[in-house]
Amino acid sequence: MTTWETGPQLICSYSPYDALAGGCGPLAPGNAFYCAVDNTVSWDYEFLNGQYYMFGDFARVTIIAHEWGHRNQAALGLFGGNRTTFQNEQHADCQAGIFAAVAEARGFVDMGDPMEAFASLCSAAGLSGWFDPTSHGTCDERVAAFQHGYLSAREQLAQVCGPSPLTVMASICAN
Repeated sequence: MTTWETGPQLICSYSPYDALAGGCGPLAPGNAFYCAVDNTVSWDYEFLNGQYYMFGDFARVTIIAHEWGHRNQAALGLFGGNRTTFQNEQHADCQAGIFAAVAEARGFVDMGDPMEAFASLCSAAGLSGWFDPTSHGTCDERVAAFQHGYLSAREQLAQVCGPSPLTVMASICAN
């Protein structure tokens, strides 16, 4: 499976009751993540089902798009160096917004889907990432990053869907 000419080695769900481990260690309950060590996107299926029941179908899509955004960051060499966790999380939220704009252009987004995305992003919000190195950002910061990606991608849809999508995404979500 590929999106924007990128693809993790494996995309899979796991049970929070199984003591499984991947390349990045134990697969934690209530989580979704990208692991650069083995190039996988994984998620606790009960966690994603809970997102669906609390917020709607697009909440799950937003989480997977966010994690795929981390895959794209790895492909662009954006992990490590001087980048903070907060910058990478905001960048991934921005990429989830780009994904939503592309899905909308293809007719896959319903009227309430953006609100489902916002609710899901806010449910995992915390303190501003500039002060908490493990934070994804506040609700407002996460929604702003998603909206920036979404609105920018709507204006640059031909480029996002063109021959150099990762370069365009890196430019849109630069932080």
